[in-house]
Amino acid sequence: MGRPKKKISLADVKKSLKNRTIMDKKRKHNPLIRVKDSILINTDILDKKQMIIKMSKEIDKITNNV
Repeated sequence: MGRPKKKISLADVKKSLKNRTIMDKKRKHNPLIRVKDSILINTDILDKKQMIIKMSKEIDKITNNV
């Protein structure tokens, strides 16, 4: 059987993600960087369906301009 589920607070998840991002940006090999033509979508306040809609609209903008 699988592992027992551990309760983790939202604050701990956010802190962990922030720390992971910092480590990824500072690593020596293949650091996490945002390229000039990338699209940044803030998903903090979006649910799964809203996020998919937002991303689909961005993809449509790109593919319709090609």
